[in-house]
Amino acid sequence: MIKKIAICPKCKSKISCTGEEGDIVEVKCNNCGNNGKIFFVNLNEIDFYPVKEPFA
Repeated sequence: MIKKIAICPKCKSKISCTGEEGDIVEVKCNNCGNNGKIFFVNLNEIDFYPVKEPFA
């Protein structure tokens, strides 16, 4: 399983979910109720990670 953390575009809270490559997972923000989809495609490991909120 692959774990991804998404950022809600409305309230900037973190939403985590898991899936396999090729999956499309529907998620709902626990903070504001906004719905969205997480796509598990073209996964590439990045060399660095953002350090500023809300992306840290």
